[in-house]
Amino acid sequence: MAIKACIVAGLAVVQWTPAQAFGAVSHVSSALRPSSCRAMADRTSHNNKRSVSRRPRAVTMASDEVEQRSPVAGSLIRALTGPYVSLGVGVGILLAVLANRIATPELVDSQARTDILGVIASGGLVTNGVYLLDLKVKEAEEVTLVGTFVQEYADDLAPGARRDLQWLGESLLLVSPATSMLVYQDGKTLARVGVMGESADIRDAPILRKCISEGRDGREQYLAALQTLPGKVEFDYLPENCQAVLMLPVLEGSAVVVVGTNRARAFTPKDIVWMKGLCNQAALSLREAVVA
Repeated sequence: MAIKACIVAGLAVVQWTPAQAFGAVSHVSSALRPSSCRAMADRTSHNNKRSVSRRPRAVTMASDEVEQRSPVAGSLIRALTGPYVSLGVGVGILLAVLANRIATPELVDSQARTDILGVIASGGLVTNGVYLLDLKVKEAEEVTLVGTFVQEYADDLAPGARRDLQWLGESLLLVSPATSMLVYQDGKTLARVGVMGESADIRDAPILRKCISEGRDGREQYLAALQTLPGKVEFDYLPENCQAVLMLPVLEGSAVVVVGTNRARAFTPKDIVWMKGLCNQAALSLREAVVA
């Protein structure tokens, strides 16, 4: 009601008749209902910046229509439906409830119920304001990897296994954030594709053993910020400035696909699920990968 009164007052300033004013308010009120608001994520995705652009389409259309008739009324509606007003009112209600509770010497049941409603209202307003802000997490920057690009496969691989591993390496490097891929099975490195470090083979190390031991459950090991971890010394077969490592167990842990990238936190949950599917498909030929 308070918002409706403010809108009516703003429309009165621009000399609208009462009928026109209340008609505009009714139109905006119906547009603000949840059933008629469709969220439009108008994201302006620039690297390493926060995007602040989410406004329901119905609210935008209603404010644009009112603004065509009166710029002042349109600006007022945009201000009242903006994220900062929602955040400010929500925080204000919460502070008022807190101050009222502190200043009350004796608490009665009616005030307790009112305080609960005030906290719920303030929480809803703050949540709505944060939703409208649509904050985007800052992404890490890509680095230039220090290493050499190689594409090597074990000499004793079966032709079918070699073909599948070649397909896997090319697919991961082409359509995912991966920059390096290695395949390890039974103490031997079967494939190396991408930018590599000094060591030519994957060595047995605690993180690799953990990935193999937990591989029966298909649980991957994701080191999203490798450079901040002491365990990075185990990955001397990857570039020394590799930013993230994903270890995917296949064949119930009997083989491991190691994937590196040049950006921290590069692999999303969707990327991991998609890469698991590729690795499991290519790993079918690894059961008899080595020529007898």
